[in-house]
Amino acid sequence: MDDEIKAAIDQIANSLQTVTLLSTRLRRDLGESAQQAIDLEASADHAIRAVKRLQQHDKGDH
Repeated sequence: MDDEIKAAIDQIANSLQTVTLLSTRLRRDLGESAQQAIDLEASADHAIRAVKRLQQHDKGDH
């Protein structure tokens, strides 16, 4: 596996871990959640960008 794919997979894993942790915290602390919702959205965006990079990389190999 090349380094770009490894880096993208690491970013996805880290982002999804953050999404999971923030989702749990958000559910618990709904009244104080505005910043956590922003952080959650940013983490999801990072994961989406990493997946798109993988998709573009895969299309380039065919």
